[in-house]
Parts: sequence; C-alpha cells; structure tokens
Amino acid sequence: RAFLSFQIWSNSFIWKVKLVQFALPLFLVVPFLVEPFCQIKYVIYGEEKKIRLIMDEGSRAFFSYVDMVSALTATVVSFIMYLITICKIRYLRSGRVSQNRNNQSHNFDYRLLESAFIMFLVFTPNAVVCVLTILFNDNLDIVLIVNDFSYPVVDLMYSCPPWALLLTSSKIRQCLWRTTSRKITQVTSPKPEASIPPKRSSLQRF
Repeated sequence: RAFLSFQIWSNSFIWKVKLVQFALPLFLVVPFLVEPFCQIKYVIYGEEKKIRLIMDEGSRAFFSYVDMVSALTATVVSFIMYLITICKIRYLRSGRVSQNRNNQSHNFDYRLLESAFIMFLVFTPNAVVCVLTILFNDNLDIVLIVNDFSYPVVDLMYSCPPWALLLTSSKIRQCLWRTTSRKITQVTSPKPEASIPPKRSSLQRF
C-alpha cells in the first residue's frame, strides 16, 4: 500500500508478491544444495587473512543463472506494477482533482510515486550489469567493459535518492533555494563599518 489517499494494491497481494519473491529462488536452490555432486566449500588463506567461497563449475553456473533469472523477473514485474500504478493513479487523480483542486495530499502521494520510480530506473542498470556479466562470462573484453560501466552505476545508486526528491518536489527545491541564497547573501554582503567616535583633545575636555 503505497498511497495514503487511495489504495492501488491490496495488502494481501503485496504479501503474496513478497512471499513468491522470497520462496521461488529457494525452491530452486535448496534441492540443488543437497545433491552429492554439488561441491561448495570455504577456503581460508592464513597468510592473506582471507576466506573465499569456492564452487565447482556446474554449481557456479547454476547459481549464476538462478541469480540472473531472479533479477530479470523481479525487474520486469516491478516495472509492470509501476506502470499499472502510475496509470491508475493518474486516472483516479484526474477525477478527484477536477472535483477538488486544492487537495494537496494527492499531489504529495504522486510526487512520492515519481521519486520511487526514478530510483527504480536507476537501480535497473545494476540488474542489467549482472545479466551481461553472466551471459558473456567467456568473453573477457565484454566483461571488462561491463565492469567499467558498473562503477558509475553504483555511484549513481548511492546518490540517487536525494536527487530524485529534488526532481519531483518543488517544495524541497524552493526550500533549498531560499536556504542557500540566504547563506550566499550573508557571505557576500559587506559588513557595515562600525562607527568610531572621534578622540577628544585635552583642550576639548574643558
């Protein structure tokens, strides 16, 4: 339930989606782990003080494909749900705004939806990087290009939330503009010179 004004997805449906998202990969991974040919072990390097997870080629390929399919499925389902939510919100919002043009709660909810969708679009390239790395694992040139592309994607993911709010909320932009402009004015404005009283001579004292 993402909105305060009206409900798009029921709570039971959201919980079902979360349960499927969590349980579906487990149904694929857990039976594979109990098979005797699956070799997974930890190796401790005492001199380097590191621990690594080592798997055989078949297990690594299986887990990689499960990871790829899970990332693609979650991305596609989330994108479809976002589109349905946006279309339905715009339809319901147009009817309610025509009846009450001063309803600010609807605008606030819709801005939050836009901010969440922008962050979803920024997180999507991370899934694309994961899929490309798995598909082209035999081609070292493509893997290196994908890795070079992944570094700015990670930086963009970390810096996305505040910029998404700035792009979607005019109130936040106005508040920041007023705050920064006031500080800039205080820094750049010259300070008034203090008036120094003239010194009186010894003759003027009498």
